Amino acid sequence: MHWLRAAAAVAATFFICGQTSAPPNPVMTHYRAYRTALEAGDLATAETEADAALQASVARSGQGDNTGALALNLAQVRLQRGRVAEAYAPALQAFEISQNASSNVDPLLARLTLGRAELTDERFRQARERIMPALTEATSRPDLHQDAYNAAADLGRKMMRENVYVSGAAAWAEALRFADLIQGETTYIRAEARLGYGIAQLSHAARSLRIENTRGMDTNMNVNVERTFGPARRALIEAANIMRPLAHQEGNTLDLTPAQSVFAAAVAWRMTLDSFLLSNNYRREYNILRGDAARAAADESVSMPASDGRPVCDVNIVVEPEPNFPPQGSAFFSAGGVVVRFMVDEDGRTRDTRVAAAVPERWFADAVASVAPQWRIERTADAPANCRMPPVVFQSTLFHFRSL
Repeated sequence: MHWLRAAAAVAATFFICGQTSAPPNPVMTHYRAYRTALEAGDLATAETEADAALQASVARSGQGDNTGALALNLAQVRLQRGRVAEAYAPALQAFEISQNASSNVDPLLARLTLGRAELTDERFRQARERIMPALTEATSRPDLHQDAYNAAADLGRKMMRENVYVSGAAAWAEALRFADLIQGETTYIRAEARLGYGIAQLSHAARSLRIENTRGMDTNMNVNVERTFGPARRALIEAANIMRPLAHQEGNTLDLTPAQSVFAAAVAWRMTLDSFLLSNNYRREYNILRGDAARAAADESVSMPASDGRPVCDVNIVVEPEPNFPPQGSAFFSAGGVVVRFMVDEDGRTRDTRVAAAVPERWFADAVASVAPQWRIERTADAPANCRMPPVVFQSTLFHFRSL
């Protein structure tokens, strides 16, 4: 699945320009263009200008002057664009320069950046060994909490792609810690950190119970459900609750908004966890773990108040026809969760219906997508006469192999 990353500001590195009467300085010219593009969100142009500024600085001053800071800028903008392999050379350059006490490059920032740039198949081990100690040191550096979060989250994603779930959960735990330390607007990263941590914990539980490719119901397992699944479930509920208000707001188009994608993913993974417990005859443990049932149900149903002051209608979704457990999926999975997002006009007509998240993705999303356009959204019988239909409605579907 594609996990959505909150935008992270590239560290601004300033340097002293020369006399105003001096000839045009190509380093400063490209640096200013880089900053302008960065502030406009044009990362492609920012990368081009950062590269040009670095090359001009090397030609002018070699590895001295502002070359290290400019190399760091280039590495970070490439990381922000997802160009990890290309970020390695300037990140290494900045790191090596930072080892000189007289350089203007922060050594800890350079380590975090190089560690992120090393998160490739060839340098994965180096990255792990570099990032985790750097995260510990970054705790006392509020100015680097955002960079530490980026490094921890990138490490967590790479760990999950490599199926290293225990270490992945540890990395996401660090990301969660820094997400809660960062000052300012942190809604997306706080939700993302909890989503990543919840997925890693759930994946670790599945691995430890040896259910990756077999139906868990075939094995009589003795498991402490709270200890094994409780942390993952709580993290996923927290992620959905953090993102819920933004997820129920309309976007400028019918496409999923970033908030809707994160929210739906958190709900789908939580539904999959619940489905697994029910599929494996852990109904009693599931009911205990669930706690307040109303809180869990609210993850899918809460809508934002109407902007014109009118009350928002309470609605029911008539799920007819119901999706069938996909026969192809039954050979591999005992559980699944799918979240559908509906866009609704004021009169209750559905403008758009689409699967917002599915776990696992392959067959379960198709099973729901084939029937969801036929589902109906209706006002409840006690809805006020002048109420406005919610513009965004979510419906989740839980798949379990064994009927309850």
